[in-house]
Amino acid sequence: MAGESVMAFVHHRSNRVERLAEHLAEHLPAFRGNDPFAPFPVVVGSRAMARWLSHELATHRGVAAGIVYPLPRRGIFAAIESLLSGLERIDPDLDAPDPFAPDALALRILPLLHHERDGAFARLADSITTRTENGRVVADFRSLAFARELADVLDRLIHEAPDVALRWARGQRVPEDHAPLAHLLARLGVAEADDSPAARLSALEALAPSRVPEGFSPLVLFGLSTLGPGDRRRLRALAAKIDVHLFSVVPTLAFFEPGRRARVEPENVENPVLAALGRGSATLVDLDVEASPQDGLHEVGPGPDAGASPSLLVRLQRWIAGADPLDADRIPWPVGDDDASFAVHAAPGALRQCEVVRDLLLEAFAADRTLMPKDVVIQTPDPATYAPLMSLVLAREGIEVADDGTRRRLFEPIPAVAADIGLREQNVVAEILLRLLHLASGRIVASAVAELLALEPVQAALGLSAEAAAAAGALLADAGFTWGGCAEDRER
Repeated sequence: MAGESVMAFVHHRSNRVERLAEHLAEHLPAFRGNDPFAPFPVVVGSRAMARWLSHELATHRGVAAGIVYPLPRRGIFAAIESLLSGLERIDPDLDAPDPFAPDALALRILPLLHHERDGAFARLADSITTRTENGRVVADFRSLAFARELADVLDRLIHEAPDVALRWARGQRVPEDHAPLAHLLARLGVAEADDSPAARLSALEALAPSRVPEGFSPLVLFGLSTLGPGDRRRLRALAAKIDVHLFSVVPTLAFFEPGRRARVEPENVENPVLAALGRGSATLVDLDVEASPQDGLHEVGPGPDAGASPSLLVRLQRWIAGADPLDADRIPWPVGDDDASFAVHAAPGALRQCEVVRDLLLEAFAADRTLMPKDVVIQTPDPATYAPLMSLVLAREGIEVADDGTRRRLFEPIPAVAADIGLREQNVVAEILLRLLHLASGRIVASAVAELLALEPVQAALGLSAEAAAAAGALLADAGFTWGGCAEDRER
């Protein structure tokens, strides 16, 4: 659609993500247009969602080639850049460097603080240690960390409050306490640079609909549970130029009924589980409220259907989907002796808990041959602890050795991928390297030494048992060690 035709913001909502994936698969040919070889972006909230969705689309469509899955920031900005560049579809080539990404901002901030430490940045420059070598600014680890924290602050301001960022960068209505930040925004070119996110948003909002090519591909976003104010504004601006389809998982559709906006707030929700699950939905309700009257609102599928005798899990799902209050006369629900739909397993320690999960999965795969590992999601509130253990346990083979030495395989490894885990959680060597760099750049304190000794590769390199490493930490405390590698180090 082009010219003066009205674009649409279409919100596809369901409390079941598999129904949303099926719905997207049905609409995918219309979204992609007539060129099956052109890469088509579907914006997702995480790498885990991208992996799962690619499997689901391939299952429903038979093949799902040419689909890329950018994360929200890169996908939304790709749509904006494609429109402003006069392209005919969203360009999924997202490899261009972003000078306003937090890592790039940190490296741009350090030279500014170094060269103007006696001027406008005096207060900020007191927190860094830099010097010039061969015409380049050199900083220690702590200074880099400070610059990254400052970059994160500026990034949130530029991304979530673009109007404020532009106003401060132009020196307009700047609070006295934030004058250094405003000067930093100006020096970074937030208001003037062509690639500034705040400036690009202003350019998008000023773009005449007649300049949008006819048949421009829609922007599709899948599985986002929440959206910040900056992204909501960008989606509104995009929906004024092109079709925007948002596929979102919500705990209940009751939140989106007219006049029920207040029910999203946790203090106003009578259902205690929904009060916790509904926090992210508030931003999606806001987006619906802000949408224009012409926008289509599609609701996808009912809740689970279990007939006259629903299981405990189905009762729980219906209770949440209906936004029903906690009724003491109806809860606890009756549970049949053979109802295994919702179970609690007690196990001592993280490793044993992972082993119980593996045994349950093996039973489920044996009972249902259509169930695949891709259909299983294991969630944990502590990925740093459980992700490595779960990967180790699921990778084991079950081998039985008879008295005569013959071996019989009991079960195969279960393929699994740890998603959305940072490098430090996945790679203990990277964690050790980062901790050593931190120690080398600042004061060596007793707690940091004890934490380093607690890591298994460090214990192996030093020939220490876990008990000896724990005793070493206690010895440091008993010796009165506080900080410093030696007297010379303390003198420095």
